[in-house]
Amino acid sequence: MYRHVSKKYLQAYADEFAWRCKYRSVGNRIFYTLLK
Repeated sequence: MYRHVSKKYLQAYADEFAWRCKYRSVGNRIFYTLLK
């Protein structure tokens, strides 16, 4: 359930989060770490 929507949902969420922080690499790193 969580993994099913996590890919697309978190991808968009991480994108917006990174855009706000203006650090896509940092935002992706944080979200990827949370996924693991």
